[in-house]
Amino acid sequence: MLFLATCTLCAAESKLQVRHRESGGIGYNKGYSTVDYTVSHIGELSQFLLNARGHLFNDARFASNLGVGARRAIYGGKYLLGGNFYYDFRESKHLHTNQVGGGLEFLSQCVDVRMNGYLPVGDDVDYKTEHFLKFQGNQILEKQKLIAALPAIDLEVGGPIKPWIYLGGGPYYLFGRDVRGHQLGNAVGGKAHCDIDVHRYVSLGASISYDKIFNTKVQGYLAINIPLGGKKEKPAQRRLYDTPIYRNEIIPLHQKTRTVAWYREEDGDSTRVFFVNNLASPGGNGSFESPFSSLKEAETSSQENDIIYVYKGDGTPRNMDEGIVLKDGQRLVSSGADLQIDELLIPALTPGDYPVLTNIHPFEPIITNPGETHIEDFYFLNPDQYYFWGDAWGGPWTTHTGSNNLQPPVNNAQPPPANNGEIAPPPVVANNSNNNAGPPYDFSDIKVEKPAAPDPDLQGWTVMPGNTPTPTPTPTPTEEGWVHVENKPPTPPPPGSGNNNNAGSGGGSWLPWRK
Repeated sequence: MLFLATCTLCAAESKLQVRHRESGGIGYNKGYSTVDYTVSHIGELSQFLLNARGHLFNDARFASNLGVGARRAIYGGKYLLGGNFYYDFRESKHLHTNQVGGGLEFLSQCVDVRMNGYLPVGDDVDYKTEHFLKFQGNQILEKQKLIAALPAIDLEVGGPIKPWIYLGGGPYYLFGRDVRGHQLGNAVGGKAHCDIDVHRYVSLGASISYDKIFNTKVQGYLAINIPLGGKKEKPAQRRLYDTPIYRNEIIPLHQKTRTVAWYREEDGDSTRVFFVNNLASPGGNGSFESPFSSLKEAETSSQENDIIYVYKGDGTPRNMDEGIVLKDGQRLVSSGADLQIDELLIPALTPGDYPVLTNIHPFEPIITNPGETHIEDFYFLNPDQYYFWGDAWGGPWTTHTGSNNLQPPVNNAQPPPANNGEIAPPPVVANNSNNNAGPPYDFSDIKVEKPAAPDPDLQGWTVMPGNTPTPTPTPTPTEEGWVHVENKPPTPPPPGSGNNNNAGSGGGSWLPWRK
């Protein structure tokens, strides 16, 4: 401010212009208001200019220009040759852009010719996730917005048709930019403008432009001119020295929306998703359109960093009853809850409908290496609630693998009992070695629910209620049970479990679950 004030005092003259322009132009869609301050010092054969402009868009975004210029009189002062240099700034919703620009000009009493160039610097490209679009195959499709500040050049020929009317126009070129493999910019256009000095203190004007990116843009402006004093020099060439520096004062931004597969920033690979639904027909390939029918198929087919997306299906652990071992970077996801991947939010496909998982193999965890899996988005079922007892409670144990392929009881189907004849529930998680894993999990609020009643055509098979089955004719139903959790300090076994040595196995502890 001190420098500007000093220049004002020493200048031949200075002026302030306040104007408003509507509506959008090349690379912007909003109108804006401007405060434009110019200091001009006129010497014997030269002119030096300092120009500062501040712009406020209708959406409260800010832009600015700060430039210097010099002009030299030739051929006895009949013509002026000039040059200028500017530093520009523009604030937008997704990008704050800086730019340097330079221009050359030839001014005469009849015709002016000028050329300007603009070069964005710093953070001049960006991309933003708009929203989740859909699943397709094994991919996540999203809407993505690409943004780039465009380098440009323009050429203009103009002149006064009346002392108070100025016309100008010419071509411009917006250079192309590559943003994540997609082309932005690269367009030739044309622009024309008319400026009218209605009064010494009032000006108005209009402009029109066209190019294939921004199409036709028509603008109008109204300006208030405030002279701030200074000497009047060389009246014969007054128009030459009064001619402002014409240039594009707003950095053009090109935005384009595209559909793209979500991919990981660290390696550029698409994030693969394998889908599991125990209602699906066997032989699926794990895609959104043809899910796997069992959890083990997803475990076998998937690789590190993949997502395994599980539907509730029929509400039982059918085909999801042997646990799962996740690889490094993998995540087990429930269709009943939203999925957040960095800034991308994927809404739940079946809100509130959570899959039911268990592991019928004794003492094996339901989820191994859970990593960033949200355990609270699943129901976990003790395997004893997933067994069926044979005729007259005297047959061996077997497992429910679906009403269509329920196998007859076999002598070796009974899992080994824990102490006191109880079947030990499995740990929910184990081997929490995923690099993305956080502190030890706390599963004190795990949701557990009992499976749906079996189909009526199960020919006498009966779901054994209760969570600690014993070979007695009358088990006691209950809504509570116990689940073994890894990575927590050992605690005493649950009440009524006797000397259950399995309660502390694996370095974990027993925590209650509830329906």
